[in-house]
Amino acid sequence: MNVALINPPSGSVYSRFQRAVIKRLPLGLSYVAAYLAGNGHSVNVVDAEALDLTPDEAVSAALKTEPEMVGVTATTPIIHSALHILSEIKASSKKVHTMLGGPHASAMYEETLRTGRGYLDYVIFGEGEKSALDVVSAIEQDGPCRCAIDGAAFLDGEGKVVMGKDRPFEEDLDAFPMPARSLFPMERYLDKTKFGEEPYTLVTTSRGCPYSCTFCGSQTTWKRTTRFRSPGNVIAEIRECVEQYGVRNFLFVDDTFTLRRKRTIDICRMISELPYKVRIFCSSRANTISEDRLDWLKKAGCYCLSFGLESGNDAVLGRMQKGITIDEIRKAIAMTKRAGIAAHGSFIIGYDGETEETIDETIRFSIDLDLDQVQYSILVPFPGTECFTIASERKAFRFPPDDFTSFYWYYSVPANLTHVSDERLLKLQKEAYERWNASKNGHGGRAH
Repeated sequence: MNVALINPPSGSVYSRFQRAVIKRLPLGLSYVAAYLAGNGHSVNVVDAEALDLTPDEAVSAALKTEPEMVGVTATTPIIHSALHILSEIKASSKKVHTMLGGPHASAMYEETLRTGRGYLDYVIFGEGEKSALDVVSAIEQDGPCRCAIDGAAFLDGEGKVVMGKDRPFEEDLDAFPMPARSLFPMERYLDKTKFGEEPYTLVTTSRGCPYSCTFCGSQTTWKRTTRFRSPGNVIAEIRECVEQYGVRNFLFVDDTFTLRRKRTIDICRMISELPYKVRIFCSSRANTISEDRLDWLKKAGCYCLSFGLESGNDAVLGRMQKGITIDEIRKAIAMTKRAGIAAHGSFIIGYDGETEETIDETIRFSIDLDLDQVQYSILVPFPGTECFTIASERKAFRFPPDDFTSFYWYYSVPANLTHVSDERLLKLQKEAYERWNASKNGHGGRAH
């Protein structure tokens, strides 16, 4: 089957932000593309975000490939853009089948199907590769699906949801092909905040997270399981990126790259033995870092570790079910900086039950840590999270429940669970950046 996959543009959501350009390889879509192509289907990709296309231009580009199936991926903030694209696809040709995957579809498959009734045929939830293949193969063989497919859902003729079971996760991640980077505009992927003008790419060495943070949407797709690629398989991907695409900058997007000590060290040791140098930016947790891991991260070319620190108040961290303490955070950041690795810290402004005093504690704490980079995000209760459930029960959303255009971290309060007004939350976010930047006093710190 001839399949077109589309990564929607996010400009309507993020264009107001004054920040350096960030273009990211849509990693999930690239895995689906590789899996479909590896199983005999013809795949074309339209990365509208990377190519600066409008939603309508993305539709035109996809239709030029004469697809029989169009698949779109979407996070919550850009679901409206994804659905617009699919509606225009179906309006142009009723014969084209459509499917939607990604984090939002995994969290709200039934609501998304009903919103897209008439132009969205299938929703893929959970791990997407095998489910997408089963939908495409079933249509190719028998036409529109009439029986449930694991990991997928659709509406029958009476408007009832036909939903397959949760598809079991693939235990051997090495069984999946490498992301189909050859189908994507690799030269367009830039993150000037992390790698300047040099191209970079995303890599994931694992899927899922075992922790239970109440605000995190990872579990909507991956549950609370974590699966790992073998170190050799990771190194093969890095070699491919360097040798075929000339990319030497890597953003590891594992929820926690440092989760397993021996595995972290094994991967870093193998990277350090490559015949070329690479640069790495990756994520850690205050309770999954150690001096030996840091030593090998440094040798592998890791120049910055990002920590989800969230709050400067132990009681707030406890309510978040973060599983770390202020003392552990201080020790982890100090250890990281002693190893010669920059430390990036992410914080939440306005968690459930917060006051102006606890938010001020977080800001002062972030400054005291002497971080190299910071990010202050207003709480976003994403669908599928405990925070979303709490906000729904309290009727705390500031917008209609089907308006997800407000679900981003800057200059927006999608829901307020604090004892602080919306206006004050926005001012505190701005003040946080101003105070942190002033504390660096021109010493090279960056806030994003």
